[in-house]
Amino acid sequence: MKQAPTHRTPAATVASVCICTRRRPDGLRRLLQSLVRQRAAPPFEVVVVDNDPAASAQAMAESMQADLNLRYVCEPAPGLAAARNRSLQEAQGDFLAFIDDDEEADETWLATHHRVLQVTRADVTGGPTRYIFDDQVPQAVRLCRLFNRPVTAEGSALPWYRISTGNAYIRRSALPHPTRPFLNHFGATGGEDVDCFKRMADAGARLVAAGEHATVSEYREFARARYAWVVRRALRNGGNLADLQWRNLPRRDRLRLAGRSLRLFLRDARQARRLARSNQLAFVEKTIDAAEHAGRVLCVAGYRYPEYAQR
Repeated sequence: MKQAPTHRTPAATVASVCICTRRRPDGLRRLLQSLVRQRAAPPFEVVVVDNDPAASAQAMAESMQADLNLRYVCEPAPGLAAARNRSLQEAQGDFLAFIDDDEEADETWLATHHRVLQVTRADVTGGPTRYIFDDQVPQAVRLCRLFNRPVTAEGSALPWYRISTGNAYIRRSALPHPTRPFLNHFGATGGEDVDCFKRMADAGARLVAAGEHATVSEYREFARARYAWVVRRALRNGGNLADLQWRNLPRRDRLRLAGRSLRLFLRDARQARRLARSNQLAFVEKTIDAAEHAGRVLCVAGYRYPEYAQR
């Protein structure tokens, strides 16, 4: 007797991989292909939010629907905060994985994040990034601290400023808001993710490292890894950190801290100038120090560098 055919029903979605994209079709294709190759991952969907009003990623994203449980939406409101919030509004999973459209995931990425979060009973896991550079990128930039962070052991506590939505896994119930945790205040500057993780940590959330098996590879062309970019990113970082840490302080305290940062900026700028010819890596690191202090001063004066305003 022939057995009746078995009909497989799709497993309920456990995790949602949230991707924000804007005019990076080749990067998005690499990323989605890496998600097809995930091993031992929990049942997951992929939510692609296109932040280009022209919906330029639609055809490429939808071409992957035969291989992935993928949903594409366009979010015309500019800024990463709006795009990330839209991804949460579309996501069905109780667990939320974040990865960027210039990255691709190792085969064990999603499974490792989910396992570590469950075993440690944490609220957020953050994974490491492996950078792949264009040939033109100077060695001193490749080795500077913006691109060269040690891998934290699996399960170890991570501070809020060491996690980003370039590689993170979140228990939705721990978010400050289930669908709108990212603040538009950071729409032009970026940093909406670090702000969210800080508010989670302040509320008692546990943030831990997912370890080396949750690595992503990020592709860096020369335009986003040259000396001028490093200076602008450090300026942005300093301004955002001052905004996060000082915004609720009395004005007198903010002015005092800005004065200290101004003195440190002048000191570090002088030291960087002396290192320019003798030690390129030390020069880049000291320039980062100076730019971060300058960003803090400018933030107190009412200006933060709008890195994403022209995207």
